[in-house]
Amino acid sequence: MLERGGAGFVRTLMLVRHAKSDWDSDVVDDFARPLAERGRKAAERMGVWMRQRVGIPDYVISSSAVRARETVRILCETLGWDAMQVVYENSLYLADTVELLSLVHGFPDEAKSVMLVGHNPGMEELLVYLCGENLPTAANGKLLPTATLAQIAVADAWRNIRRNSCRLIAITRPKEL
Repeated sequence: MLERGGAGFVRTLMLVRHAKSDWDSDVVDDFARPLAERGRKAAERMGVWMRQRVGIPDYVISSSAVRARETVRILCETLGWDAMQVVYENSLYLADTVELLSLVHGFPDEAKSVMLVGHNPGMEELLVYLCGENLPTAANGKLLPTATLAQIAVADAWRNIRRNSCRLIAITRPKEL
């Protein structure tokens, strides 16, 4: 787990890549692919760690793809957060940086911490866009392997976030827990 931070940052954006999906399932449609058992266990580990170390976000928005919904359900159960309050967005499925940034710009001003659950490559691209290119990768070369949490410090209003305007606080991967 890498940790960074800084004074003057008043909001936190939590990027969570959905947990490992089940490529062996009979589901043909990528959008409908469920989590693998390994993914469910990783999401639960991440949720427990978040409950102990990060806390409950003010606002949660997730892709409506099945694997993202299942990830959010597990995280909410372990965090003690009402999953009925999650906002599900079809546009998060396969969203690129422009689409993700547009969504971030629309977060409510009163939200001090927001969790966004989505998919690669968009989530990794958004992380690089917000925090710069010198970010630590996992052993497999990915910034955000499945069920990974990136915590990002935001110094301005959500609508004012721009390229390199944020600071990485930490990247936490389930294999490290």
